[in-house]
Amino acid sequence: MDCLSGAAMAVSDELVDSIYGVVNLFLAGKCPMGLGEYGANAPLTPLVKPGGGIRPIADGTVWRCLVLKVGAVMVGPSLGSYFDGLQFGVGVSAGGEAILYAVIRLIEDRGSDVGLSLLLYYGEHTLWSSQGVQQGDPLGPLLFALVLQPLVCKIRDAFDVCLQAWYLDDGTIIGDTLVVGKVLQLIMEDGPCLGLHLNVEKTEVFWPTEDPRSRLVGVFPPDIARPLHGVKLLGGPTSSDPVFSGELMMQRVIKTIGLMDKVSQLDDPHCELLLLRACTGVSKLYFALRNCPPGIFEAA
Repeated sequence: MDCLSGAAMAVSDELVDSIYGVVNLFLAGKCPMGLGEYGANAPLTPLVKPGGGIRPIADGTVWRCLVLKVGAVMVGPSLGSYFDGLQFGVGVSAGGEAILYAVIRLIEDRGSDVGLSLLLYYGEHTLWSSQGVQQGDPLGPLLFALVLQPLVCKIRDAFDVCLQAWYLDDGTIIGDTLVVGKVLQLIMEDGPCLGLHLNVEKTEVFWPTEDPRSRLVGVFPPDIARPLHGVKLLGGPTSSDPVFSGELMMQRVIKTIGLMDKVSQLDDPHCELLLLRACTGVSKLYFALRNCPPGIFEAA
């Protein structure tokens, strides 16, 4: 057993050294070009979006994923100061929750201020699989955030707002209504040169006390969504209306129960356990429990 164990350790060390060398070769840009189509390709898995359409998920080779993850880990920590507390989709643990908490706090403190508006921008655009970053690419979020950052910094330097926070291409802007309208105009004008095109159908303007100025011609696009009672921000309720938040939480509970029922039909205990632990069991509700007042979640 000792001999076998020693041999196994020797093979293991040699394997790790080989992997280390290959990864460094890729990161140094010294991989032979002929291997590119084998090591850097990524088969696409089409998933149906909730509202229709196809979401192509890139599932790359082991080498591609390993190299990109190592690259992301290496450069990620050094970019914290560059993103300057504006981009929460890269290198920030629970970044979505941080944005949600900040917005909820602002609504609690200043929800009756008639001069404010909250702008939600949910990015959505179609790219050929040979263009841009790919969903499922370990380095994709970082690369996308780097492209977006100049526009985010331009908004920061040009306008005085209460809050500007981004989770990749999901932007949240809170400030004086007329200023927020100008921010949106800047995004529409400067975004295309970065490959970012505003989808007005996925953009919403909301504040618990609506500012009449938001209805003035030219402040916001005429077809922009204007929810009355609240919005769903990064998966959590943003509202001063307990009925709105309660209904959103009830929908989440019902959906979770439905998913658990589906899992039980797989007749595969191992897969059922993995799914329940990862995404379809009570873990599905943890996010809601952390981001919704207990009194609202209790009924659901």
